Amino acid sequence: MGTEWPADLTAGRAIPLCALDGPPRIRTPLFIHSPRHAFGTLPYQATRDLVMVSRPLGHRDIKRTQHYAHLDDRELARAIHQVGELGGQAEVRSVPWGSHASA
Repeated sequence: MGTEWPADLTAGRAIPLCALDGPPRIRTPLFIHSPRHAFGTLPYQATRDLVMVSRPLGHRDIKRTQHYAHLDDRELARAIHQVGELGGQAEVRSVPWGSHASA
């Protein structure tokens, strides 16, 4: 009846073990902050409001909230496609986070 867990098991070790014990469709490693990232990402994707998302996370600095609020790659691809449909011959380049694109 399920897995027996050792008494000294910490949350940091338990979450990855749960992923291993769970359904085979779980491929992404889970970590102690995985729920926090989901809590930052899902409201951000729904509202696009970092200030609103930052408050329940307890962040005073929006930069910290940006770490937890992730864009879905499919949404990014759709946005790039929409820019192209607007008639732009714009060049779209990938720039590493934190660096600036040169003109």
